[in-house]
Amino acid sequence: MDRLLAQAAPANLRGLRALVSPHAGYRFSGPVAASGFKQLADHKFEQVVVMAPSHHVAFRGVAVPLSTP
Repeated sequence: MDRLLAQAAPANLRGLRALVSPHAGYRFSGPVAASGFKQLADHKFEQVVVMAPSHHVAFRGVAVPLSTP
């Protein structure tokens, strides 16, 4: 991951509000994912929301863990 992030080129993205990133494994989508995450390097966030499909159990709706900052 360090190598992939080092190779990714930063972009000047003002007002970045969302990032969609692939998750097929380093070999398949690592460079694309690293490029996306490189854009977050100098940003500070108060909240992050991760949305992803369930790969193990099919269900309707969403699963939301309870957590506090």
